[in-house]
Amino acid sequence: MKRFDLRRFKNVIAYDFTTGLQPMLWFSLGMVIVYLLLFGLFHNMHDAMGAATPPEMNEFLMKAIIHETTTAAIYAAYLFVLGASCTIFRGAQRKAPRTVLLTLPASNAEKFLSRWVYLVVFSLLGSIGAFVVADLLHAGWMAVTGNPTILATRYFFDLIPNLERDRTYDVISYYALMLTLHSFCLMCSVLFKKYHLVATFVVGLLLLTVLNHLLRRLLTPESKEPVLIGLMAVCTVVFSALAYRLFCRWQVVTRKFVNL
Repeated sequence: MKRFDLRRFKNVIAYDFTTGLQPMLWFSLGMVIVYLLLFGLFHNMHDAMGAATPPEMNEFLMKAIIHETTTAAIYAAYLFVLGASCTIFRGAQRKAPRTVLLTLPASNAEKFLSRWVYLVVFSLLGSIGAFVVADLLHAGWMAVTGNPTILATRYFFDLIPNLERDRTYDVISYYALMLTLHSFCLMCSVLFKKYHLVATFVVGLLLLTVLNHLLRRLLTPESKEPVLIGLMAVCTVVFSALAYRLFCRWQVVTRKFVNL
């Protein structure tokens, strides 16, 4: 079988999205509820402080609520993306779904890349798409109740570093860090058979502790920035390659806690 065939790849993507559509929609709906709860939480916090009483302060307070909600939402979105990366192969850890996955008429590269495409779409829909929906629902409710209507979506994107506003190093390091965390979580999703979130957190914390100790001893302030970016780039490549190689070694029957 050829390593990669576009027609087979399209069929595998269609299969992944067909079987994964319901979980994707349910998790995205869950994130909409999380974002709406964040809006409600900060509304209640300001009401409890008695700050929402003066009418002339309504617009100012609404901007404060939007800013606080958006700041909390961006962290919730990061956690969702990383959580999705940790658990993207969880459904294939049972024997029957694993057998179906391994026996699909496609190469390992096509299966792995298809699941990664599904993960990217799933993450964008659940983090950004869900926030846009929650923001529109919140704005609609504010309009119906006669309160100032301010869309939070643009503030959401303003919190993501970009070259027009932030230092080049800050932008590069931000995306390098996100790619490193994503590839690490993806690798752990392939490696661990159970307790993906807990195992990923524990292993990641141990690696981070060791790396932090070594880098603090070895790096000078002048060399810190370029070395960290280079290290994150290397880690991204290594974790991604390990994730694929581990996936290629999958068998129907494996050990109890790891896919080795």
